[in-house]
Amino acid sequence: MKESKTNLYTRAEEITCKRQFFQYMKDKGTFPEKEEYLWQAAEAADRFYLFFLDNYREKLQALYENAATEWMQKNFGNVPDTGVV
Repeated sequence: MKESKTNLYTRAEEITCKRQFFQYMKDKGTFPEKEEYLWQAAEAADRFYLFFLDNYREKLQALYENAATEWMQKNFGNVPDTGVV
């Protein structure tokens, strides 16, 4: 089954967010080294991603809409402004 581009972008954003979370944990020295604790880190990354969506979803959506509008205006000319700032 083929996924839509929007679903792929959303999944890529989720992976990026989780990757940044793991990098943050590693940089802080709190990344669990033993394999039996890796599931805890993955669960924490999932919780962080849900927190991110709960608190930043609207800002992220506005950013996507602004970028899409700007890109369309740049590439296709007179495209109506969506009014999102």
